[in-house]
Amino acid sequence: MVKAIQDAGFTPEEEQIHMTATGALEQRDGACLLVLDRMKEPRSLPCAAASEEIDKHAGHAVLVEGHWVLEGEGSLRMDKVETPRAR
Repeated sequence: MVKAIQDAGFTPEEEQIHMTATGALEQRDGACLLVLDRMKEPRSLPCAAASEEIDKHAGHAVLVEGHWVLEGEGSLRMDKVETPRAR
């Protein structure tokens, strides 16, 4: 994520990378992942979330709003998780 921002000519700053994404929450090997939908190739983002949010939404389509955390490989800190509205 950080490389994509840098490649676009910007300097990422902590707490300044806001994201809204849709996909399905999954739990793999004890880690939470947001498997993004509508991608040409499968992509997933590691997520930081409260266990009750993961339990409530695991395996379901979700709309996630949050901030990208720059530590380590990076992860999406989920500030809001909801079921997307039907189109």
